[in-house]
Amino acid sequence: MYSTDDHSGLASLGDKDGLDAKWYWAFLFSCFMAFLVNASFCFITGKLNAVTYQVIGHTKTLLTLISGVFLFRNTVSARQATGMFIAGVGVGWYTYAMFWKPKPAPGETPAAIELVKAIAPDAQKADPETSMLLDAEDKLDRKA
Repeated sequence: MYSTDDHSGLASLGDKDGLDAKWYWAFLFSCFMAFLVNASFCFITGKLNAVTYQVIGHTKTLLTLISGVFLFRNTVSARQATGMFIAGVGVGWYTYAMFWKPKPAPGETPAAIELVKAIAPDAQKADPETSMLLDAEDKLDRKA
């Protein structure tokens, strides 16, 4: 049975009478930062899509791992470093594709539609999803 009066494990973190005030402040600061992270993700999902939410989560994980290496001298194996590198490349690619890559001008056919037409000119007959995509492109061309 556990006793509620036994605080020997916690007392080792602070002075002989219990926890120092710095541990309480560190705990409160950690709670506040967790609240800010959760609140920011609520705002992100309200304005952006679910994929962007996941990419931001991976970015947060990368920053946490990298800060652990520099602040706490954690060692990183070659496998972990490779995974962190691949995740970083993926985050960078997604950021470029979503926010910095030039968007097609109004009336201009998006590159994905041109690619579908080039690869499978008869795709409209074979695949209903591709047919829907190409029909939408035709409607855009008629409006322009």
